[in-house]
Amino acid sequence: MAAAVPLGILAAKNSSPHRLLYYSVRALLNFMRGVPDLIFAVVVVGAIGTGPLAGALALGFHSAGCAG
Repeated sequence: MAAAVPLGILAAKNSSPHRLLYYSVRALLNFMRGVPDLIFAVVVVGAIGTGPLAGALALGFHSAGCAG
């Protein structure tokens, strides 16, 4: 939620301060929405190791893309 709200505001055409920022945030959200949770989990586990934090971060990345 903490990441989805600012990304959602920047992805809105009427509230984004710059056109390039609007398109780059939209592309980031499309990427985050298109990548499955399992792929995020593999990347996060490779970066920080196994554990509940890795799962929470993977689900958080995917959820921020879907909610934004």
